[in-house]
Amino acid sequence: MRTLSNDLQRVLPNTLRINRGKLNMEGVYEKALENYADKIIIIERWKGGPGRIKLYTLPFTSEAFTTLHLSGVKLQDEVGQRKTIRGDLTVTVEKNAPPSAKNLADTLSKFLRVPLLGEPTTGVKASIHFSSLQTGEVKISFTMPPMVNEIGPTLTVENSKNDTGERILEKEAHSDHKD
Repeated sequence: MRTLSNDLQRVLPNTLRINRGKLNMEGVYEKALENYADKIIIIERWKGGPGRIKLYTLPFTSEAFTTLHLSGVKLQDEVGQRKTIRGDLTVTVEKNAPPSAKNLADTLSKFLRVPLLGEPTTGVKASIHFSSLQTGEVKISFTMPPMVNEIGPTLTVENSKNDTGERILEKEAHSDHKD
């Protein structure tokens, strides 16, 4: 959990990692305000490892902006690199990704205020790349240069829902979608 938190801090722009410890959500909210944050990312444990990532926007409500249910995580150390992204970041999506993967990419792009581009433009140093797996899950990879070298962490997302409970991503059979 701590290693994933550290990895995400290295690859997400303008982030600050804080140990939640025994703080309740109100305490986390107050800590975020003290640090002038407008978003909170909480990693929750499931069966000993990271199982869910909840994204909150401030002002705080009891429902997460988006919840990602993870089925797998690959850390930067497992990829063999421990890199920090400095400079512009973009969100990219594989060409044949199903609509639900594109919706998830769009949701995270808006949450992180990172542009969603088909192809990275000049000056972009890295990307958060979304691709679909044969299992119907979505793989979120941090790559530098964009869409080239995976630097980790890599998150395998089984399903996702927004604050109204609507599914953004549901595990679906993989097919080659042509847009």
